Amino acid sequence: MPEYQAHRCQQCHQPLREIDNFGQRLRGCFACNLWATAEGATWIRLSEEDLRSFYKLRHDHEPE
Repeated sequence: MPEYQAHRCQQCHQPLREIDNFGQRLRGCFACNLWATAEGATWIRLSEEDLRSFYKLRHDHEPE
């Protein structure tokens, strides 16, 4: 299975998540902050500000 189609992070083994980052679809790991485009050609790291925003969105929508 190609690396970008894996279901878990190869570094920390957490489930990979899909996010929309300003219109760009990314798949990656919140714990390691490693993200790839759908083509999986390039891995990037999001800014701390972007990570905080995604974290807040994720936790604001969880059932209590």
